Amino acid sequence: MPKKISAIIKPMKRKIVILLLIIFIGGLLFPFLTLAGDYEGYGGTVHYEGLVPCGKAKVSSGESDKVTERCQFCHLFVMLDGIITFVLFYILPLVAVLMMVIAGVMFFFAGGNPALLLQAKKLITSIVIGLVIIYSAYLIVGAVLSATGVLGWTTLDKWLSQGSFTVNCPITTPTTPTTPTTPTIPASDYTTESECTAAGYYWWPDDTCHSTPASPGAYDNPADCMAAGYFWWWINDTCRDVPFLSP
Repeated sequence: MPKKISAIIKPMKRKIVILLLIIFIGGLLFPFLTLAGDYEGYGGTVHYEGLVPCGKAKVSSGESDKVTERCQFCHLFVMLDGIITFVLFYILPLVAVLMMVIAGVMFFFAGGNPALLLQAKKLITSIVIGLVIIYSAYLIVGAVLSATGVLGWTTLDKWLSQGSFTVNCPITTPTTPTTPTTPTIPASDYTTESECTAAGYYWWPDDTCHSTPASPGAYDNPADCMAAGYFWWWINDTCRDVPFLSP
């Protein structure tokens, strides 16, 4: 009778293992279908869906509008933290439960088969030891990084969505650098003609600097009048802005 049970168990074990591998590999290859997370940035908490937390073309339902911002270096750590959290708190517990179910089935059908019973005990022991090692390593590494300021502890209510730690990496909206402007010196501060004209101002006949050109009436000699681009009326010795027209 035990041989018959063993003959039934072996094919069933093979099918369960195959199913487990499909679930596990599918969860690793397509985490973006269910992966979601939160991180601190842009002056608040940003919620994103999928694998990538930034640089998206449009905002999905439930996401923060900041997911369309261009990716920064800190987003790489946010993405890695989200993947680790997803694997440790979603995939790994599922795998552990399925493995425990397999061990329970093996126990149930072991009967008088000590080899199958021993294999079930080893499987349970391996599951427990593996979980202890994985989560202990996660907490130890996180505690060390937290002590150095790279990570920070989260509250218990955020362990499922953000994990035990949060990345302490500043994520802000990049500012557009502004071109510094050179202070403008008033025209009245220039006392020489060369400095006045070099600054783009106008030197008047009364030896003063102004931001606008002098009017024709300011010139009392033909040389300065014509140098300024005006017209000297010889008939009455005046400077005008139009040429003299004989009647």
